[in-house]
Amino acid sequence: MHPVFLLLSYSHCDLLIICTILCFRLLACLVTLLNSFCHLCSVFCQVCIFVRSGLCVATEFCVPLAQESAGEEAGSEDIDILPNGLAFFSVGLKCPGLHSFAPDKPGGILMMDLKEENPRALELRISRGFNLASFNPHGISTFIDDDNTVYLFVVNHPEFKNTVEIFKFEEEENSLLHLKTIKHELLPSVNDIIAVGPAHFYATNDHYFSDPFLKYLETYLNLHWTNVVYYSPDEVKVVAEGFDSANGINISPDKKYIYVADILAHEIHVLEKHPNMNLTQLKVLKLDTLVDNLSIDPSSGDILVGCHPNGQKLFVYDPNNPPSSEVLRIQNILSEKPTVTTVYANNGSVLQGSSVASVYDRKLLIGTLYHRALYCQL
Repeated sequence: MHPVFLLLSYSHCDLLIICTILCFRLLACLVTLLNSFCHLCSVFCQVCIFVRSGLCVATEFCVPLAQESAGEEAGSEDIDILPNGLAFFSVGLKCPGLHSFAPDKPGGILMMDLKEENPRALELRISRGFNLASFNPHGISTFIDDDNTVYLFVVNHPEFKNTVEIFKFEEEENSLLHLKTIKHELLPSVNDIIAVGPAHFYATNDHYFSDPFLKYLETYLNLHWTNVVYYSPDEVKVVAEGFDSANGINISPDKKYIYVADILAHEIHVLEKHPNMNLTQLKVLKLDTLVDNLSIDPSSGDILVGCHPNGQKLFVYDPNNPPSSEVLRIQNILSEKPTVTTVYANNGSVLQGSSVASVYDRKLLIGTLYHRALYCQL
């Protein structure tokens, strides 16, 4: 019998059931097709961006950072890029209670030339006399002087203490000349830094205390005692305070505003910078994720934020359930309604514990607390 006449022999109720079954089968096929497409995204593009619903919505070409030295999974907690495309990475951060894939390897500074067709990261040599064995770099920042001298500022935790190291970058030798070590009582728990002169900077303290037990107690009691400090050879002072845990810090392209990430409060603070280097708060942007380091897109002034969707996974590490990664872009932060978009997100299968994202000429670098770094073409 012809299929059409066969269908006509069924009752309306039977036809409704058949149509319902066919619709469910069609929906199942579409889901299978979508899952296959997401799998292809992850295979051919290295990364499939997942929104919180779990759907594969976009792709971009990202590959693990190619390195000529230093462990591939020693972390790249912070990244700073010069206007000429030279990118600096701080690698090998170790903190009490923080997981590490290379616990016995000292930290270091990597550099990558993003103008190259196939850039690779190489470890910079550091001048004699500097204690490399205890080098434990955290936040970093560059400053270019009027004579084009490039200074690299590095937050360092030798033996879990707190210093700021100032280096001169010597490009021809691919090396760093150590100039100065800074210690101060107002810098008890330094996290990140933004250089504003050859020996001048703003720095965040993520805790008020330096003692590990008191740090824990401070966090548990939610004291909001952390701050931002301005340092110069002539003056050191607290210029902003009352943060839950001040973390990443950066400056607007016009040098008028300082941005501070309060990681535990899920906030980014916008502060106005005055001629005396004091800061006053203008606004607070609340987000639904833990905000770590902040970078500025030089072409637009947008803020790129390395984020942790689930902070507990960072400190209670489970290889079968690793911490996720997320990068946000914030446009027009001074407006009443800034635009917040997801640039990258991954459930930990590709990248674990994203802490920073920096962009140069449609090339995106994403660093992590203790995992690999990614190099992406946007």
